[in-house]
Amino acid sequence: MNFLDPNEWDDLEQLEKDYDELTEDLVKELHNRLRPYFLRRLKGQVLQLPPKVCCWYNAKACLTLGPQNEVIVPVSLTALQKEVYKSVLGV
Repeated sequence: MNFLDPNEWDDLEQLEKDYDELTEDLVKELHNRLRPYFLRRLKGQVLQLPPKVCCWYNAKACLTLGPQNEVIVPVSLTALQKEVYKSVLGV
């Protein structure tokens, strides 16, 4: 922080004394001191997703995109992959 703002963050010893034992109020105070130096943005502020998906043949049938889901599909190794895997392990 001294690199970013040497006037505000010039005394390391005093900073260590002030925040030696953190309480809830001290954490809030420290967050307020640090807030101007950090950029925090939400995905919606950065990434513009299309709000609606419309059918090309029926413009009235528009769907709003909902939250995206991740699906993990378990897949086993093929016979060749198992053979290579076992040969690498020396089994």
